[in-house]
Amino acid sequence: FRGLVIAAMVNGQPISRMKIRSEAEKMQGQQVLDKLVMEALIEQKAREKGVQISDEVIQTQLDEIKQNVEEQGQDFEQLLAMQGMTLEDLRHQIKLQQYVDALVATDIEITEEEIDQYIEDNADFLPEDMEEEELREMVKEQLSQQQMSGKYQQWAEDLREEANIQYFGQYIQEEDDSALMLQ
Repeated sequence: FRGLVIAAMVNGQPISRMKIRSEAEKMQGQQVLDKLVMEALIEQKAREKGVQISDEVIQTQLDEIKQNVEEQGQDFEQLLAMQGMTLEDLRHQIKLQQYVDALVATDIEITEEEIDQYIEDNADFLPEDMEEEELREMVKEQLSQQQMSGKYQQWAEDLREEANIQYFGQYIQEEDDSALMLQ
């Protein structure tokens, strides 16, 4: 039972698992809590709006990620392990992203004029060996991601403001409601 209480011994001095948890919470507790709160808000909003993501959609995206990783010569499972993730963690992240896409990206439209302007403004930085249609598609995707990011930030902020979030224990909320601090 020693391993349940003690994580390591250093020259006879124990380092307890409780000490590890306490230090980890001090270092990253705020970020982890904020992430978990946001995930709960996303899942609640998806339920409220009736958004459902099928296992097939998640598996398709998972397969694409795995294929992209392997095409780059990396081992998929090893990459997950290096990021401290399990396959189920990745599935959960994909599902959350699909919820966000369904809830936030519904009215994002990129015009041909916006694509033309982006190409004109960034001609020196764009690949020259790409077919024009492929280049336009890449630029459209990039502009869509930029719009999505901006919309998501505002949506997430609005979601937090509308929610009734109560913090207990060591956490207090700052006056601007944007971050948590450890007491």
